[in-house]
Amino acid sequence: MAEISIQPRTPAVWLAMIADLNALINTYCASAQISDTAKARMLAAASSQSLASIPESTAWFQVQLRTLAVHPTESTK
Repeated sequence: MAEISIQPRTPAVWLAMIADLNALINTYCASAQISDTAKARMLAAASSQSLASIPESTAWFQVQLRTLAVHPTESTK
């Protein structure tokens, strides 16, 4: 919550952050060959999280995508 008060964001910025997170989730699921059912659960969880957690979630998916790029899973080799 402290981060929100330090960096106020407009609704347009929040919507862009949500769209970025959804795009990262879609890219991650495609890269890691995650099932459509699991992807749907991830997207549902993302849509129910607090706005304050979006930057952290975005950062997590970015790290995972970098890791997959360097160390692909057996199924994506």
